[in-house]
Amino acid sequence: MSWPIVRLRRVARFAYGDSLAERDDGDIAVYGSNGCVGSHVVPNTTGPVLVVGRKGSFGKVQYSEAPVFAIDTTFFVDARHTNANLRWLYYVLLTLRLDDLSEDVGVPGLSREKAYEERISLPSPTQQAAIADYLDRETARIDALIAAKRRMVTLSEERRAATIARSVTPALSATTRWHRVRLRHVLVRMIDTEHKTAPFYDDGGFLVIRTNNVSCGRLVVGPSSRFTDAAGYQEWTRRGRPEPGDILFTREAPAGEACLVPDGLKGCVGQRTVLFKVDENHIVPRYLLWALYGGVARSFIDELSQGTTLPHLNMSDIADIPLWVPDLKAQQAIADQLDETTKTIDEVVAVIEQQLALLNEHRQALITAAVTGQLDIAEAA
Repeated sequence: MSWPIVRLRRVARFAYGDSLAERDDGDIAVYGSNGCVGSHVVPNTTGPVLVVGRKGSFGKVQYSEAPVFAIDTTFFVDARHTNANLRWLYYVLLTLRLDDLSEDVGVPGLSREKAYEERISLPSPTQQAAIADYLDRETARIDALIAAKRRMVTLSEERRAATIARSVTPALSATTRWHRVRLRHVLVRMIDTEHKTAPFYDDGGFLVIRTNNVSCGRLVVGPSSRFTDAAGYQEWTRRGRPEPGDILFTREAPAGEACLVPDGLKGCVGQRTVLFKVDENHIVPRYLLWALYGGVARSFIDELSQGTTLPHLNMSDIADIPLWVPDLKAQQAIADQLDETTKTIDEVVAVIEQQLALLNEHRQALITAAVTGQLDIAEAA
């Protein structure tokens, strides 16, 4: 398809949302940068309408068939601000990466003037409607499949959590004697880390373990990981060095994640992470790791870390985490079984997440092809 290329300013105008100090419960949805945030009695848009995040989740685009109240962290576009088909324009805006067009101020936000300079293909009104109809159908199919896949992930994660909880809780028919203890009773030492930020160096050889490195029982090292040099390593290991058999536990952002220290780790423990030196005469480290993710320990962690602005655990709270503990032989058997079972579940989840990534890529590619004329809508339909 060969359509004229124009700047966005020729097609639409972004209007500012309004301040809403007090909301009266009503039938009108109130939209912020991240979606519906409540209700009100009167709208400030007509319907249909596009709401575009201006601050916060800036660049996020939302569509509503009905009128809404768009608050002052957003822009909006309705029939008063464009002659284009609004559903077609919605898909066009999804291809423009508006979240990259920041004003570069103290609080990053969408630059309206930069958005206006974006170039788009402009088909006829009839073609706009055909594109919107086609993309409505096709994205609905993809979205239904994505929702089903996400439900599979949720069910797998629920199965994983239930398996762990069942395994670290004594059954009525248990032949092994279990003891209920506090975490401090099975540790040689619990080390709180430095309450300051470690110096980071791109070429540093020592990993600074932060809370985002500890997830679902594993140490995760990725592109966002930070490293320090030998001097930083020495400073951050004054209280204790992470060694194989130790456990890393996050007390904030998020609270309650844990992992074993792997063999060969060259690293130090950063802020908001606690290092457990395990007493292996009383507990198997791998069993302790699983116990922290299930049963009475997980209930205790969840209860204490909820209801605060930033969920966190105090050191005294962590020391009091309750555990059910059988004898060492039973612990080893439980840990071996959970290692195997969770590995299988995690592999299934990883495959589904790869499929989700491909579906999202396909969805975006389909939208881009349709609104730029690379895809013949009549032929595709």
